[in-house]
Amino acid sequence: MTAHLPVRAFKAILLASVFLMPVSPVVAAEPDAVAAGFANPPQSARPRVWWHWMNGNITKEGIQKDLDWMARVGIGGAQTFDVNLMTPQVVEKRLAYMTPEWDDAFRFAASTADQKGLELGIAASPGWSESGGPWVKPADGMKKVVWSETVVSGGKALKLQLPALPRMTGPYQAMPKQAEIMGPVPDPDAAPKFGGEIGVYAYPVNENALPLPVIRAGDSTLDAKALSEVGTGAELPSLSVEKPVVINIDYKTPQTLRSLTLYFPGAASTFDRANYTPVLEASTDGQAWRKVADIPLSLVRFCRRHRQPFPPRADTETSRRPTVVPAPAGGRHGAHEGFRQAWPPPCRSAQPV
Repeated sequence: MTAHLPVRAFKAILLASVFLMPVSPVVAAEPDAVAAGFANPPQSARPRVWWHWMNGNITKEGIQKDLDWMARVGIGGAQTFDVNLMTPQVVEKRLAYMTPEWDDAFRFAASTADQKGLELGIAASPGWSESGGPWVKPADGMKKVVWSETVVSGGKALKLQLPALPRMTGPYQAMPKQAEIMGPVPDPDAAPKFGGEIGVYAYPVNENALPLPVIRAGDSTLDAKALSEVGTGAELPSLSVEKPVVINIDYKTPQTLRSLTLYFPGAASTFDRANYTPVLEASTDGQAWRKVADIPLSLVRFCRRHRQPFPPRADTETSRRPTVVPAPAGGRHGAHEGFRQAWPPPCRSAQPV
């Protein structure tokens, strides 16, 4: 027997079942504290930026716009840094560092930053001067230790005039000051000078000083005496990939060498390494050469002293003909794709000591 359910009754039962189902409550998701911190970080976690004030090109209008932008994009603060970098004047009136007009502009920057909740700092070395400036007297400026030396025969009273100490204002001994970053070479006679004596010291010398060698660079003979004194040097030909400069130091008899100092003014800079690396080689007959060491140039105003034994397996190196080859970085024969033909400038001095 087949039963038929009326259509109206079926619809009523179906609707009733729909309305009688229990409703589950909706639970809100827990907030993601980490994501919220990245979306709106606290002041202590927001980035700080360097805010360069370029060669006095400063206006209150520019200060306002800069700080408005910093606050708008979420920067936490800035450190002002006065630099020159040969920036041309682009404002109507240039505000020189620490003038009354500059002070007023900085006061405005500090108050505006405070209103916007921005942290503001100031570098203590405007222009990378290491806290210097024209208001610092030479007696209060940074100093270096210099010296002169005289070899004498001991065992008796001596009366002699000691050589004068170097008086050149510069990075090392009598070396003049080099050009600043993107700046001209300063006039050594215009630099302030200050100095005084610390003391006179005597100590025994167990070995005689090396005799003066014959020093050649290519076809030119260099002044060995000038090269043996700190503060003097010799002109060398320009370096190229095809023809590295070879400096031959020729002694009449084999000599024991323990150190070598090279100085190439302008070979490197704060932002760029030297594009050539001197290679020290040695020979006893002038025919067979062996490599002793690489002497990479660095920013000790571009001076590097090799003090390791020559070669490492012995205490010293005994040679009659050491040779210095200022080759392009990467090898004596210029195997360096990044070597730029227009750089470096001519090698202007080398000092074997």
